[in-house]
Amino acid sequence: KICFEDNPPYHQQITATQVWWIDSWDSGVTEAGSSGSPLFNQTGRIIGQLFGGTAACEGSTNNGQSDYYGRFGVSWSGLNASLRLRDWLDPGNINLSTLNGFGPFDIVYDLDAAQSGFTDIPAVICTAGTILPKVRLRNNGLQTISSVNLEYSYNTIAQETINWTGSLASSAQVLVELTPFQIQDGVNSIELDFLDPNGMIDENPSNNGTLYTFQVENGVAGIGHIEVRLITDQYAEETSWKITDTNGTLIAESGHLNNSQLKLPIGLRLEGVLKTSPTKGIWIQKESMVSIGTKKIIFLKLENGFKASAIKTGVELGNFVQVIGGISVEDSIAKNAHYLIDSESFIKTE
Repeated sequence: KICFEDNPPYHQQITATQVWWIDSWDSGVTEAGSSGSPLFNQTGRIIGQLFGGTAACEGSTNNGQSDYYGRFGVSWSGLNASLRLRDWLDPGNINLSTLNGFGPFDIVYDLDAAQSGFTDIPAVICTAGTILPKVRLRNNGLQTISSVNLEYSYNTIAQETINWTGSLASSAQVLVELTPFQIQDGVNSIELDFLDPNGMIDENPSNNGTLYTFQVENGVAGIGHIEVRLITDQYAEETSWKITDTNGTLIAESGHLNNSQLKLPIGLRLEGVLKTSPTKGIWIQKESMVSIGTKKIIFLKLENGFKASAIKTGVELGNFVQVIGGISVEDSIAKNAHYLIDSESFIKTE
């Protein structure tokens, strides 16, 4: 994100530091964590780096406060190489007064079909099954893309090529649905390439393909401890953290750090450890379980049918529930417990 100030910054001194002073931002605002971000002049060149200030959001609006930036020209010189930029940005001592940056994405091609990541792959997969992944096709070129070939494989096994057709304007993107993927326990992979846009050679093949791997954790799951590491800026009192599950349920959080005495310097590394009691369990799909009052019931598969059995459950995660008692990993259970009962059924467990 970016902020704009219509009035020019001016020189100021904070303790012994020479800075550029911004009275207030006309559009946008800096926030906690912005320290070190650049200050650009009207020609797009860096003239400073954020050092401090009181500018921030008040709700969704700018609080109208000031910021100050270390001056690039002052940082250029120093007592030694570790305290100045000159040795690193001009090692050949060319003494250029300005130098424009290089943007690798400024290169523009006529035909450039690019992959832009996957969707519909769950963040947490606890059991083998079928997923329906999609991949984003993005037109990074100038010409409209009307066709492209998608070659891909699941776990190194080639799938049938998808011949996509449509009308994809420059900078636009579209989701391309892949065939169902029967994932397995352990590591799974999807590898793909977009080829031959409009029946021609892609001018920038470097962004055509990708290899995506993910892990399926099946059977016994354990929870040990979570380590939370924070690196603060000058506004440590605005720093906090929280941990939620995939349903947004709050698991743990911290209050704001107290830096009223300014004893937490910029770049201070704080380490905390959130410890939980280890709990082992077996993850099953919710449809494999039925609730009867306070009881949770599954149906164990026997040689001559199914037997109702009470289980003890733990946490829930998406469409999965953790079983911490009542069955073992050697047991087979009915995939859908509701198919084995009707509205007048009476279930008895031992």
